[in-house]
Amino acid sequence: MKIANKPRMKVYRDYSTKNISFLKMTKILTKLGVKNNDFFLALRDTDLIGVDPFDPFLTDDMKTKIVHECFTNKFYYFRECLRVSQKGSNTPVRYQLHLGNLSIHFLRWMNLNSYLELPRQCGKSIGAAAEFGYDFLFAENSEMGVFNYNNDMVKTNIERITQMLDLLPHFMRWHTLEKVADKDNPDLVDFKIKPKSNARKMSATMDMRGNLIKGKTPGINKSRADEAGRGATMLHQWWDEPCAIRNFDIAVGAAFPSYVTASREARKNGASYSIMITS
Repeated sequence: MKIANKPRMKVYRDYSTKNISFLKMTKILTKLGVKNNDFFLALRDTDLIGVDPFDPFLTDDMKTKIVHECFTNKFYYFRECLRVSQKGSNTPVRYQLHLGNLSIHFLRWMNLNSYLELPRQCGKSIGAAAEFGYDFLFAENSEMGVFNYNNDMVKTNIERITQMLDLLPHFMRWHTLEKVADKDNPDLVDFKIKPKSNARKMSATMDMRGNLIKGKTPGINKSRADEAGRGATMLHQWWDEPCAIRNFDIAVGAAFPSYVTASREARKNGASYSIMITS
């Protein structure tokens, strides 16, 4: 996802959105005295006002408009395209915005490192997974790291990311495609749907955009913690539950210097980057 400076284009505010949580957030920020209190209602293409990205009768032109809007406007993606599964129901719900996840979205939008601490069952992991899912979908040739205190939790967070992507409009599910080389013409590249697997994984790939998510567990001793962090040049890093990670200070101490070098290069190339810590 390139963020290089480009000529400014007019940005509108979509107060007709059906995502009530975004409308409520404007009122909350207004009461808090925040002047820029509706930036997350941004809409660049007014042809999308009132358009449901899940409408089965969308034209190809409208699908292209939706993808382009998501690419240039992450808040439209969260507001209109993202869905979250519910326990005990087969019907996913719209992504719910609150001050916690809004803070993460804004800071990462600015390429600023962030720390988010929320009470249990307040959507901390959902917000972080939504962020990583967006960059996994729209970034380009980026390596992303998901860290936690054990492999099961790493796998759970990677599942959260991919499961949210599974609920996107069908024409945006690029993560389900894998690259296929033509045997007769190696330079010709095509894509096909990946075979489904129920296996829980420590990684995820996005062949169409060249993105990779790597899961890592720092381990129980200092040498393994140093090994997990060393060489961590991932432009996007998600460290979850740091208080439960043994030798967390050693792991991040090894990881952050490599990240600083990689982030400087990313900034030169107009690519997004940041470290996100959640607890």
